Amino acid sequence: MVLDETAGNLLKDQIDCARKIKAQNNQILIPNDVIFINAYGKSPYSMKWIAEAIRKVACQSTLFPPHTFRHMFATYALANGVDGLALQKYLGHANLSMTDYYAESSIASGENIVNLTEKFRGELGQK
Repeated sequence: MVLDETAGNLLKDQIDCARKIKAQNNQILIPNDVIFINAYGKSPYSMKWIAEAIRKVACQSTLFPPHTFRHMFATYALANGVDGLALQKYLGHANLSMTDYYAESSIASGENIVNLTEKFRGELGQK
């Protein structure tokens, strides 16, 4: 997976946050645990909540539209060996040809996406 320092730091911060939430509930964060946890409900955020949060953040940015997050995720997933049929199901594509669109992207394309979003992700890291 391609991550720059800013993205890596944001991910580390989120893991620390998940550890704290788990500790408050006398639990520990274990491998394969969800790290995006609702601090109030102590459960994973719903896909609907995550999609809405991404939409709000992306709409505040003039760098790229919200759908770019989906493209970035699919590109990364395929570049890192995720099975195309599994990705098709996860993305909700009716047929594999839609998912194949992302397969045409290469690691270089994934790196280009990271570079294009670096400023945006840096702003997130500065909170």
